[in-house]
Amino acid sequence: MLVCLACYEHRIAALLETASHLVLYALDDGQVVPRGDLPAPDGGAQAMAGLLSSLGVQILVCGGLDGHWERIMRAAGVSPESFVGGDVGEILTALAQGRLGTLAKAQQQHSSKG
Repeated sequence: MLVCLACYEHRIAALLETASHLVLYALDDGQVVPRGDLPAPDGGAQAMAGLLSSLGVQILVCGGLDGHWERIMRAAGVSPESFVGGDVGEILTALAQGRLGTLAKAQQQHSSKG
């Protein structure tokens, strides 16, 4: 499975549309294998969805995205996992352990308390 982390520097971008680069990883039998790092495309949601779809990305990890971006990603066959925050290493560990969903839920609960 190909996973994309929408990043700003060495962290997940707070919002998908503010990502400066996209980091790709293959997830295979609990192993996370780097597959590349490329700049986020100009051109908004359509450009991002088109790029990710053409690369075969199945899961997009980001801090947040609005409904418009989410609908476009899903229509392109890319499943967004939002409300994820932190450094890339922590997120890669969660991916390898199959617990990205729990990381996202914890981030949502933390955000709602603030």
